[in-house]
Amino acid sequence: MKIGFLSMPLTGHLHPMTALGRKMQARGHEVIFFGLLDAARIVHSAGLDFVPFGEEEYPVGTTPAMYARLAMLKGEDVVRHSFQEMHPQRARITLEQLPEKLIHRGVEALVLDTIHFFAELVPMNMGIPYAHIWNVLHIDSSGATPPCLFGVVDPRERLAALLRAYANFAANNPETYRLSFMEDPKFTEEMFRSAPLEREGGPGRQAFAAVVKALRDLKQSGKVGRSEDENLLAEVLWTGVHGVVSLKLIYPAFPTNSTEVLVNKMIQTLLNGLR
Repeated sequence: MKIGFLSMPLTGHLHPMTALGRKMQARGHEVIFFGLLDAARIVHSAGLDFVPFGEEEYPVGTTPAMYARLAMLKGEDVVRHSFQEMHPQRARITLEQLPEKLIHRGVEALVLDTIHFFAELVPMNMGIPYAHIWNVLHIDSSGATPPCLFGVVDPRERLAALLRAYANFAANNPETYRLSFMEDPKFTEEMFRSAPLEREGGPGRQAFAAVVKALRDLKQSGKVGRSEDENLLAEVLWTGVHGVVSLKLIYPAFPTNSTEVLVNKMIQTLLNGLR
């Protein structure tokens, strides 16, 4: 299959993308990279074919100059400059010029750098398959989940996210979770001897402190009674999630609902009460 790759012209994006491209090439696929001229050197050094577009709008050296300007900004100004000044022009050039390049080279499928925003519209319009590759921390443009640039502001959402992350770890790493928290306590004690979970400043304390902090913020906002002990509530929530994931690991058929559904309902019930 002839597979096209589209990567941002940045070192941290190009290296993993070219590594994937070389792997696909080794499996017998023909790989062609498409992009701005600043990407050519790294792609060629990886031994891969490169087809430029946007040569007039983005001559060699444009990318370092753009990101030098971005590096001088802070906070929301970084996001504002990126989405108002940088991405729209690049998206327009991509949508205008990339399709012809793909057709000319006979590309049958496309691998896209997710931060090349809206580039997926090209293969969608052409009717060819495509896949997104994340080369950065999580950024969900749909707004369904918070991007990596900002924390979860609402303490209720932050608390739910922490507990879901715990449950997801158990679901995605069942054997590790079993060995860590569901086997002989002597084994667990030995395993964590060098880095005990309960040590001051350790990962266990940090994770628990994040739950306590979210509950404390809820108290301050009036969403949890001021007389409630946030440390006790954190223990209740944590043991509740542990109970759900442990039961599902031991006997997946019951409870009949999925771990995700059970954990979400437990969080909702504990925070809102039975109504």
